[in-house]
Amino acid sequence: MNAKKVGKIITALRKKAGYTQKELASKLYISDKAVSKWERGVCYPDVSCLRKLSVLLDTDIETLLIGKMSFEDRKWIGMIDLKDRCDEIDLCSYVYDKPLVYIFLSYFLLVGISEIIIVCEEKEESFIREKLKKDNMCFLNISYIRKGERFELDDRNVMCIFEKYFIYGMGLSSVFQRALANNGDPTILAMPRTQDESRRQIRFNEDMMLSVNEEYVDTQYNYCYLPFLFTKASSYDQDYRRFIEEKRNDICVELLNRGYVELFIENRDDLKDAGDFLALLEKRSGFDIYDPKEIALQRLLLQEEK
Repeated sequence: MNAKKVGKIITALRKKAGYTQKELASKLYISDKAVSKWERGVCYPDVSCLRKLSVLLDTDIETLLIGKMSFEDRKWIGMIDLKDRCDEIDLCSYVYDKPLVYIFLSYFLLVGISEIIIVCEEKEESFIREKLKKDNMCFLNISYIRKGERFELDDRNVMCIFEKYFIYGMGLSSVFQRALANNGDPTILAMPRTQDESRRQIRFNEDMMLSVNEEYVDTQYNYCYLPFLFTKASSYDQDYRRFIEEKRNDICVELLNRGYVELFIENRDDLKDAGDFLALLEKRSGFDIYDPKEIALQRLLLQEEK
């Protein structure tokens, strides 16, 4: 941890939340001098107040401890490259009240990635451009390319989504952050499953690397990889599922715990299931879930309009 970085984030989030140092201190039952010391990087917040501090500042504990909001690191870019394309469901298809592409953009924004490449058809590009303009998503830097086009990435670190997939749960941004922390070393995410899904099933060793031999961790559940890949790439010209198969000896694995709601969107029924869940979640919570602009405000990628 870096006390100066922690202090910088606390300062930025406190001001965004509209608190003075004295007001924040009062809510935490501490002195404003203690808050001042945090913000100047003299010391860290006490463990006992981290939970309440994260709630007051509308963030998570890990962001506070890392002391680094994602806007400080521009090394990563996002890519949406859906391999299983079909006319029935595309990036324009709606999941309840928002297009599927907004769900994917939200995944990137959870870790502050606002430079994004979308591999899509012309009609999808037209829809996305118009929708982003209408919703004033000017903070996003999006490039569009067609399937089969070559695109130079210059050894950039890339977070890629390569299947239509919905996931929701507490701590998702922390899982993404751990994958990004591998600094471009090929990394995939995996989740425990009770049902047989051999197409995506993986095994990993004690070093949390994909296992291609008999040396693997014996787990209670089968683990299946999710359609996210974090890696360094020189150009866009690869099949990411094939990449995982070919680089199995060199791929890190980050595990998600149980408790996430997730599904692969392969047909209209799946799309409806995801939409029904999103609708219920928004109704019961009162929040607009997976709204790119709202996430950008929380991650300090966008200044709130006054």
